[in-house]
Amino acid sequence: MTERLVIRVVGTEPEEVHRVIEWHRQKCAAVPYLLQRGTDDYDRFVQDQSVWVAFDETKQPVAAAYYTKSKDDFEIGGLVVEDEYQARGLGTVIVNVVLGAIILNEEPFRVGSRIIAHVHKQNDKVCSLFLANLKFRLLEEVRLSAESVPGLPVDENGYVVGLELGADIDNTIANLRKWASIWRNKLNDGSLVDVVYHEQDFATVLLPEIDVLLSGYEFGLS
Repeated sequence: MTERLVIRVVGTEPEEVHRVIEWHRQKCAAVPYLLQRGTDDYDRFVQDQSVWVAFDETKQPVAAAYYTKSKDDFEIGGLVVEDEYQARGLGTVIVNVVLGAIILNEEPFRVGSRIIAHVHKQNDKVCSLFLANLKFRLLEEVRLSAESVPGLPVDENGYVVGLELGADIDNTIANLRKWASIWRNKLNDGSLVDVVYHEQDFATVLLPEIDVLLSGYEFGLS
């Protein structure tokens, strides 16, 4: 039988929430470049419906990412993918989904907010994913004291060095539209994936919203 994953937002059912949070914590603990989140953070993300997870057929999480809200920014973070799904394109898919969810739920460009990501400079795979696959652009290099972000790798001078990456309409959102237009519910190896948004196909809902956004941008309305 061909496996089939489902990517959807995490609901509020306590057993599922607990299972996803504990799995995500364990995955983050095994990745040196990820900042550990507290229980209050996870609870807020779940309540905001900003945690997106790929579940296998046994309803176990195999990949996840989320976005957080601040006054001026929406930040994508928390990307983790099980080892067996590495190099199959699942990480790119789930970040595209989170990016699309921000467009659908938050209308960031209409309200003048940025979409950003902070990635540890040594995390080559994720840097490449955002810059090459998703067409984010480098905004700035950020140097933080080791005490302010405990547990993350430091450079030769004792600083944690990260990259602040940003989405723009010309490149990132245009690239997202291209992904949504050719998405056929399959990973690179042919594995089947359903992406569900309010019980509808995610790409089908997303495409017209992106077209409106791009049309408004073209005519100076965004």
